[in-house]
Amino acid sequence: MSTSQPPRRSAMVTGAARGIGRAIARRLEADGLMVSVSDLASAAAELEELSAGLTRQGTGAIALSLNVADPTRSTPQYRHTSDTSAASM
Repeated sequence: MSTSQPPRRSAMVTGAARGIGRAIARRLEADGLMVSVSDLASAAAELEELSAGLTRQGTGAIALSLNVADPTRSTPQYRHTSDTSAASM
């Protein structure tokens, strides 16, 4: 019988600084997922506040300020987040 833990699930939520994106991030965290949150740089303060709150809950969080409409900038950030999430599991 194996006692190893199943792989930890993770999710990335864009537009997470406010509104529906914020609610989704909180729900996923409540369900036990490690959540990466992202939004535009203009919402960085709200994003950091959300990330800090998620981290206090014990599941961990990564916050990224990025514009998902610009793939030249967002793709490398997603890769870094994916690698970081995988290393944390």
